[in-house]
Amino acid sequence: MITPLVATRGDSLATARAQLDRAKLVLCDVDGCLVESDALCPGAAAFVAQHGERLRLVTNNSTMTAAAFSTYLDTLGLEVPAARCFLAGEVALAHVRDHHPNTTILIAASPAIRQRAEALGLHLAGSKPDVVVLCNDPTLDIERLQQIVTAAHSGAPVIVANPDRWRPDRGGAPLIETGTILAALRAAVTNANITIVGKPSREMFHRALEDVAPADAVMIGDNRETDIIGAETLGIAAIHIGRSREAIAAHLLDLMTW
Repeated sequence: MITPLVATRGDSLATARAQLDRAKLVLCDVDGCLVESDALCPGAAAFVAQHGERLRLVTNNSTMTAAAFSTYLDTLGLEVPAARCFLAGEVALAHVRDHHPNTTILIAASPAIRQRAEALGLHLAGSKPDVVVLCNDPTLDIERLQQIVTAAHSGAPVIVANPDRWRPDRGGAPLIETGTILAALRAAVTNANITIVGKPSREMFHRALEDVAPADAVMIGDNRETDIIGAETLGIAAIHIGRSREAIAAHLLDLMTW
């Protein structure tokens, strides 16, 4: 069992490394930890190689499928099978499949996620859906947003892939994310029935853990609100890396044991 505490600057790197050594499963965020601006972060390749089958990637990416994401990582030099990649968009679809079977859905999502929904047997609807699914949708227009608002106002539950309102582009400028669509919905329908499945939600972590107990896993991330607090809430030991003043280390390279 691993003590479910967050490693801070006051802790030694040895403590964090010991947590990693004892863990049955290592969960890791991607953006800012393994990859940044389509380039590998320091130590990323070595970290993936060292932890191998114990590693699970947990990301709030809601535009790609795990298969496409695995292929993308491979082009950067990271070999992580799709089965070990857990993406918020696919988790949202799995939630609908498991908790709202045999229903029609209105979905805001990328073409890849729409195709994945159909592959899972979900029934896409243009109007009067049973369930609404919100993912990052760069092509969302006012007409589609109005359909979402109308459905939520009529009582349809809204399944949200991730709460992030924005993400930085290569120059640091904000790009709209799923949370911005959610904020618009909440402004119009204050009593909407909303379920968020991406980090920091317990569901995202539970799906990545599979049959491993939270106390036997470690989460590595660079975002306190989604990665660290999300893991803490479930009893998963968390190691904070990145540029934050609260981070124990700047990069995965610092956590490596040779």
